[in-house]
Amino acid sequence: NISFTSNTEIYKQMENEMKKGNKEKIQELFFELTPRVQENVEDVIEKFKDYGLTLDNYIPACIKQSSLFRSSSDSIEKNVKGIVEKFKDNGLTLNNYIPCCTKKPQLFYQSPETIESNVKDLVDKFKDNGLTLDNYISCCIKQPPLFCLSPETLESNVKGLVDKFKD
Repeated sequence: NISFTSNTEIYKQMENEMKKGNKEKIQELFFELTPRVQENVEDVIEKFKDYGLTLDNYIPACIKQSSLFRSSSDSIEKNVKGIVEKFKDNGLTLNNYIPCCTKKPQLFYQSPETIESNVKDLVDKFKDNGLTLDNYISCCIKQPPLFCLSPETLESNVKGLVDKFKD
């Protein structure tokens, strides 16, 4: 009588263990995933290990965004390197972007064009107030969710905050 546990069930178990802070159990469960999933994860880590990506910080990102378990390492590499290339002259590097990705996992798979549009559109909205790409990229590195938010949402939030403290 062979017991079969699906990857989806293992992802759920990993999520529960992450909530408990049980890293050993998470790594144990990782090796219960199908070989293809393990290979995907290991390939991504191999591509970015020189920039601080490890099993310990990539697995939690995968648990938060389970599609990362199934994403090809080539696709992730293209997205990550693509956005770094777009903002390399503004201070973005693989060394400071990989930690952003582990904190905000959708950055591993979001298209560079979408992120670029979000960033540049927001900077355009506030350029008359002194915001530059260099300033904003620096802010995004410190607060990775800023890479993902729509310019409209951020503009509304900033203007709402300013209005709240007027006078």
